[in-house]
This record gives sequence, structure tokens and C-alpha cells, in this order.
Amino acid sequence: MQNDSTVFRVRFIPLIDKPSGEDESEFTSRLKSVGAMVIYGEYPDAVTIGATTQAADHIAELPFVRTVDVVIED
Repeated sequence: MQNDSTVFRVRFIPLIDKPSGEDESEFTSRLKSVGAMVIYGEYPDAVTIGATTQAADHIAELPFVRTVDVVIED
């Protein structure tokens, strides 16, 4: 992770129509693509991630993400 990394908590919208693995795969792919990582937790429960603010903004754009909140600011 980069020096400007921060810890965020990601909460998800409850699953309704999609198979459970579909959103999880997209979430994992998006995390990797923006250089973020899961610190604690597992989808679909809330997870704690390490990411830059810019990466967290990308994660927040996913249609199944409810909120991305700062837990620890650097």
C-alpha cells in the first residue's frame, strides 16, 4: 500500500437478485485493480480495507456498496 493509505469500513447493500459470488468477485477484482486490500472481514458482511482515498472513492461507486467510511486517518 502507498504512504497515503487510510483504513476504511465498507458496508454492503443486502443481496437480493444476484448469485452471492457475483458481487464478491467484482468487489475483489475492484480492490485489486485500485491497489486496496481487505484487512478484516468477509463479504457480504462489513469489511475493513486499507486503501488510498482515491481507491475508496472507486469502491464506493460499486452498485452493491452502501457506504465507505473512514476508520483511521493517516
